[in-house]
Amino acid sequence: MTQQHIVNLLDSIPVSGRGNRELWEVSLRECYAKLTSAGFKNEFIDAWVLACRELKQINWLTQFLSGIRAEHPTADETVIYINESVDSSPYSIQNWIEAFHHFHKKSGVLLKDTKPSRVFAYLSCCAEYAKMNSVAPDFLELLDEMLSNYGFDNRDE
Repeated sequence: MTQQHIVNLLDSIPVSGRGNRELWEVSLRECYAKLTSAGFKNEFIDAWVLACRELKQINWLTQFLSGIRAEHPTADETVIYINESVDSSPYSIQNWIEAFHHFHKKSGVLLKDTKPSRVFAYLSCCAEYAKMNSVAPDFLELLDEMLSNYGFDNRDE
């Protein structure tokens, strides 16, 4: 990851009140270092990073993707798993990032206390349900409804 790539990313992330640029730079460096060492390609990371609007989303994304990667044999398999779910849904990558964060806030389940693939599967089920509607509901509202109606089972089977 070059300094110029980080600068270009910082200039491309459309955030309001981005805050401390140095903190963003450090977080982006850590994100790329951790995720590239896990086998993710820069293009995949770029797509997700550019959808983040808050620094905490970058930090959370790093934890989430590295955690979900640890559950799959290869980075390529992980990318396919993620991309197929996101691409087939009516929601943008930014919507998914917001939903990841919202899930943890609303469910009370901490990222360290669950397998990231379980959270991703739960969100994928919500997205599948949304496709059955003529107009997809707001992802966060749908997530609230699903958590309220069905909860989240975090037990190992």
